[in-house]
Amino acid sequence: MAFLSCKNGVCACEKPDNHLYDATLNKCVVLAGLPCEHRVNRFDGTGVDDCGKDATCENDVCRCHYGTQIHSDRTCQRGYGLECGPDHPCGDTKLSCRYGR
Repeated sequence: MAFLSCKNGVCACEKPDNHLYDATLNKCVVLAGLPCEHRVNRFDGTGVDDCGKDATCENDVCRCHYGTQIHSDRTCQRGYGLECGPDHPCGDTKLSCRYGR
């Protein structure tokens, strides 16, 4: 599991002030728009960052992927006119998902 460490005999997020555990991604994540970190997996050499769903660490900040925007809860969600659904909710509290858009 990424960005976890052993603290007082319990696995916890390395930076509890900046990270929260995302059970779906199985890692500790940073919310969109906040400072992030990119690491190389020591086992297979692949890159991994500590950003949440639909975000990537760019220039040390979690940035939402194309087609998403920062929602008020600092997650990346779909914008107006884009496809949406249970896995991709709308990004504005005044928007609702109708017919998958």
